[in-house]
Amino acid sequence: MVRSARIAFEDAVYHIVSRGTRKDVIFRCDSDRLKFIEKMEESFIKFGVICYCYCLMDNHYHLVLRTPYANISEAMHHLNCSYSNWFRFKYKLVGPLFQGRYKGIVIDEDNYLLQLTAYIHLNPVQARIVQHPSEYKWSSFQNYYVKPKKMKSFDAEFVLGMLDTNRKKAIDKYANYVIENQKMINPCEHAYKGLAVGDEEFISKIDQLLKTVPETMEIPETRNREKHSYKVILKAIEVISGKKEISIIDKHSGKTERKLAIYLLKKYSMLKLIEIGAIFKMGYSSVSKTASRFEQELLENNRAKELLELVLKELNK
Repeated sequence: MVRSARIAFEDAVYHIVSRGTRKDVIFRCDSDRLKFIEKMEESFIKFGVICYCYCLMDNHYHLVLRTPYANISEAMHHLNCSYSNWFRFKYKLVGPLFQGRYKGIVIDEDNYLLQLTAYIHLNPVQARIVQHPSEYKWSSFQNYYVKPKKMKSFDAEFVLGMLDTNRKKAIDKYANYVIENQKMINPCEHAYKGLAVGDEEFISKIDQLLKTVPETMEIPETRNREKHSYKVILKAIEVISGKKEISIIDKHSGKTERKLAIYLLKKYSMLKLIEIGAIFKMGYSSVSKTASRFEQELLENNRAKELLELVLKELNK
């Protein structure tokens, strides 16, 4: 049987669904769900994945994930294998727990992320398990109100930030949005080639990607990019800017150099987001946002662009 295509690129956002074999349950009790969440955290920190939303049903689960690195297959393989092994050992079972590989659809975050998280949080309501999504213990809906203590890889702030800069107002708006859309159909129901959901421009980019790299679904830039150590990258910025490492890292000075360092470490090092965040004393989700903002800044700020080009030349010596 020919395996379905996989699309993997940096900063991609996915809707992930994985179901039990023959629709069998994959969670028999609450301790199973707790263990799965533990495995989620372990896998996502290991691979630098950011989780925006999850919902654990009896025989399947939904996730919305961002992959700062092009490693969705590795992250999901680790999660499903580690949980399957634990589950089979606990219940003395043999054979596969999950029905083949997970289903992953790439999402146009600007147009579909908010809608998708609402749909997923409404799953227990549509299944008539609860009347309100806040009553369901095994989804991330409640985490939009209170930050989960044991899930450092979870980030509700990104989605809430789409609605309002004031967190309390954003929470109220999100709750209202979810409740107002209780009859929502699956936003991924008519995914392009079963692989992507987005506007015309987004689908066009995906189509070009499919034509360019049909075998591995990885962007060549990501696959072939040379990786550098943290010290080498910081030293290159130090040489070009004339600023010391401590000044580059300090959030109160060297603003452009600091953002450049974060951008380069995310793009050209093997460090996970959480490790980069530890260096700069910031959350790992802020690392991704800072790098994305700097990438946009490169289009508008000639000094930043020139600095990047000089540092890249220094790295390639």
